[in-house]
Amino acid sequence: MAEQGDAFFVRATESLQGAESEFTQQRYNNAANRAYYACFQAAIAALQNAGIRPQGSQWSHRFVQSQFDGLLINRQKTTSAG
Repeated sequence: MAEQGDAFFVRATESLQGAESEFTQQRYNNAANRAYYACFQAAIAALQNAGIRPQGSQWSHRFVQSQFDGLLINRQKTTSAG
């Protein structure tokens, strides 16, 4: 199970590096896009590592946000909210 979470963590790291590169080049909209996806992919990695999976095969934005906020932050207190 951890391998899947690790794959999303690698994607998150790559997206964050892309955001940094875009920011350096003053392409701020692209930097924001890459930063958003870095967060999204890191949240999926955290959910997978906690054993949480979507009903189907799709990680929808709504599912990831609600599960990350509801289960990992509010209920389990495994991640800090701020």
